[in-house]
This record gives sequence, structure tokens and C-alpha cells, in this order.
Amino acid sequence: MRIGQCKTVALVGLLMSVLAAGVMTPATAAPINSGYGEQQAGGISPAVVAAAPTTSPAAAQRFQVPAGWFEECPTGYVCATVPYGSGSYVFRFLHYATYTLYNWNGVGVVDNRQTGGAAARLLGSNGGQLICKTPPVRDTVNWGPIYYIQLTASTC
Repeated sequence: MRIGQCKTVALVGLLMSVLAAGVMTPATAAPINSGYGEQQAGGISPAVVAAAPTTSPAAAQRFQVPAGWFEECPTGYVCATVPYGSGSYVFRFLHYATYTLYNWNGVGVVDNRQTGGAAARLLGSNGGQLICKTPPVRDTVNWGPIYYIQLTASTC
């Protein structure tokens, strides 16, 4: 064989091995369930995790508690619980302001422990009042239609 033919044979052999490896890899890779019912070949499955609930501006305190946990709301605060994962997030609001709610879903609790009849107003997407709570009150609420919590000095 001449040198030119040897290079051609080597190149063809190299291409065949690359193509064979490329064809075999996805077929032999273990399928992974992505959480949506379909299978994916490869090593990483996309995780489906809902974003944690937050507010803007930030609440005075925000922390997670396990399922079934009862958290006492301190005097002077409006507290809210939002279900998340296998537990809930607890928010403690202290200052008069309108707080935008992000990723608040499910049924939770609103607890108004402000003093002097100050209201906790739960507002819809257009800013209109849907619910108003004067202290002392602890009640369940569906967070789905609620987009804002507004703490005000005036009563309902």
C-alpha cells in the first residue's frame, strides 16, 4: 500500500469509529424520567421545583416551618403562612406598606396582630381590595387571587 492509501484507510477507520460511538451513546444511555412522563437519554433530568414565595419589599422576617407547625404571630405584626413543598413559609410584616407577593399559592393563614385597629388588606391583581382583616384575627385564605398585602393604620 502506498502512503496516500494508508492515510485514506486510516481516516475512514477513524470516521467509522467516531460515527459508531456517536450512534451507540444515546441508545445505550440509561433513560431518566424528567417528571413530565417522558424519558430522556443522558445523565441529567430537569428538576421541576416551584420558586419559593417571596415579597417586595421584603417582609421583616421570612422563614420555613415543617407541615403542621403552628407559629405564634407576635403583637404588632401581620403574619402570613404560604404552603411550600412539604411545609410552609412564614412571613412577618411589621411596617405600613404595600407588599407585592411572588409565588404565593394554595391555602394559608393570615394573622393580624397589629395594635389600634390597623388593617391588613389583601388586594387583587388590579390593586382592588378583596379581603380586609382587623386585629385580632387569624383566618385561612386562598392566596391564588391575592397579589398584594397592604398594612395600613386605618380600620376596615
